[in-house]
Amino acid sequence: MKKSIIYILVGLTIAFSSFVVGYYVGRNTADAPITVEGFVTTAPATTSPDSASAEGRLNINTATAEQLQALPGIGPVTAENIVSFREQYGPFLSVEELLDVDNIGPKTLADIIDLITVDGSSELPADLPTDKVNINTATAEQLQTLKYIGQAKADAIIAYRTKHGPFLSIEDLLKVDGIGEKTLNEIRDFITV
Repeated sequence: MKKSIIYILVGLTIAFSSFVVGYYVGRNTADAPITVEGFVTTAPATTSPDSASAEGRLNINTATAEQLQALPGIGPVTAENIVSFREQYGPFLSVEELLDVDNIGPKTLADIIDLITVDGSSELPADLPTDKVNINTATAEQLQTLKYIGQAKADAIIAYRTKHGPFLSIEDLLKVDGIGEKTLNEIRDFITV
């Protein structure tokens, strides 16, 4: 009986030691640069030239969910959230916009900020507003060129101004269902009354 317990304890000790050594060896070599088709990166070798910039950073505007999963702290769900967010709202204009994606907080962003970029994206939409959008006269389509304004919010803006008259200030948008401080702060520089 005593020998069985000793064998079990020795086996568990060996297994635990192997895990600890493997963890630290893998962790210390994970930060070593990897050269991939002319790019030096800390991302896995699956990074393609289309999703990597000249500095070897992963372009979050062109990366696939699989490539995003290679980033520290980004699992399958978060990677899909990034892709879905990008498809719904358009390309990221800065890496800090990742904070708007579900499951990404300041710590996760801090862990990956040196590994990602938005530079060199050729996918910026042609319909990004160059002039400010007048929220009192804009059509639903014009309102939807604003980041975070989809069909539902555009319709709500138009319904509100139809019922209550023109907006007197940009802050009046806060009276529209579905428009909060966060959305207003994102579009403030792109709208006028």
